[in-house]
Amino acid sequence: MRVMDITRLELPDASVDGILCSHVLEHIPDDRRAMAEMRRVLRPDGWAIVIVPLRGERTIEEAEASQNPAFSREKDFGQADHVRYYGRDVVERLSQAGFRVETFNAVDRFGKDELAYFGLKNEPAFLCRPSSTDSPSE
Repeated sequence: MRVMDITRLELPDASVDGILCSHVLEHIPDDRRAMAEMRRVLRPDGWAIVIVPLRGERTIEEAEASQNPAFSREKDFGQADHVRYYGRDVVERLSQAGFRVETFNAVDRFGKDELAYFGLKNEPAFLCRPSSTDSPSE
């Protein structure tokens, strides 16, 4: 087991078969860089399952939300250490990082025992596959 910064993965290009990124990106200030890094390290036939808290159509970043005097990370983002609340436009962000994205509901893909084993909830998830063999430019 290794601990790494998701925005600077210490792994060679195209060296990983699969990634499970569950409830991580909402904590990362530069989530787009993290998405690009996941894409960079995935093999051309690899996959990533990304799960984030999802509410509404548009992602709300802390800089925008904090302009409201009543802003509270816990109240507005669901947790004190979240820096955004994702909307369904997360698919566009993942696509811009170089992924083909398929949305699915975890309970439709996995049985209840598997959900419990992996600590997953019955929530939308995103199956991401590299859209080409070339990594996106930064």
